[in-house]
Amino acid sequence: DASGEDLDWFWRGWFDTRHVYDATAAWVTQRDSIVTVAVHAIGGLVFPTVVEVSYTDGSTDRADVPVEGFGQSDEVTVSLDAGGRTVSSARIDPDELLPDVDRANDTAMLSE
Repeated sequence: DASGEDLDWFWRGWFDTRHVYDATAAWVTQRDSIVTVAVHAIGGLVFPTVVEVSYTDGSTDRADVPVEGFGQSDEVTVSLDAGGRTVSSARIDPDELLPDVDRANDTAMLSE
């Protein structure tokens, strides 16, 4: 109540199940200047996370992935404006702050 936010996703995941947190960067595409990244929750436990998009010029952008999106589906997509740059890859939880059980699936390369 003190946070003013619905935290049922947290309590249900941590205390009512034996699920683990494993999210994957399922795919990343670029159409014109719009980059779209899909994040897939495969472990049963969900968290809000961050997607970092890397471009071929060495620059990066970040976008938040809200946990509420996983209430409707196991996959959430986020879109960013590349601003004329070409995407090379996308990575979830780039600062490794979440208890992901398999970090090997956290990066997706550009798919056409």
